[in-house]
Amino acid sequence: MNSNASASLQRLIDGNQRFLNNVCLSSPQRSVQHAIELQNNQQPFAIILTCSDSRVSPEIIFDQGLGHLYIVRIAGNVVDNLVLGSIEYAVIRLNVPLIVVMGHSDCSAVKAAINDESHSGNIMHLLWAIKQTISTDCDTIIHSHIINTVKQIQSKLRIAMPLTIIGAYYNLQTGAVEFLNK
Repeated sequence: MNSNASASLQRLIDGNQRFLNNVCLSSPQRSVQHAIELQNNQQPFAIILTCSDSRVSPEIIFDQGLGHLYIVRIAGNVVDNLVLGSIEYAVIRLNVPLIVVMGHSDCSAVKAAINDESHSGNIMHLLWAIKQTISTDCDTIIHSHIINTVKQIQSKLRIAMPLTIIGAYYNLQTGAVEFLNK
């Protein structure tokens, strides 16, 4: 892991620790004034690919302000060409050195895939992508899905610059983020 990615990861670890200790930054740059300051420039230090679950908010979980994280959200944190394009944009255009694929406990998309719920329309594509990692219990599947998504991104991104891609698991019951392959 290069030094920029290491520093970025440490910022995430420190932010999650503040969140867990309920001592979040008093001014984490979430004001309208800060948003206005960012209108012509953003410099996120990490890309977070995570589920679109309303209980999973990376800026809060990692105690970060506007412009600090480049968030890509999709139910079940699956990867397709649009997600890869968003990630590539952040890496190439914004020089972001760290990608974190973050799944979470009690993921309803994973549960639907496990239960082999039948859906029509576009939901079936989402569940199919998750089903590729099904093994035993829900948490094992979520962890496997995170690692498989990391591997997918590693195999499909064609970027010739230093980049670190790691998995993370957010526990809804505790608020803790566990980094899986740092």
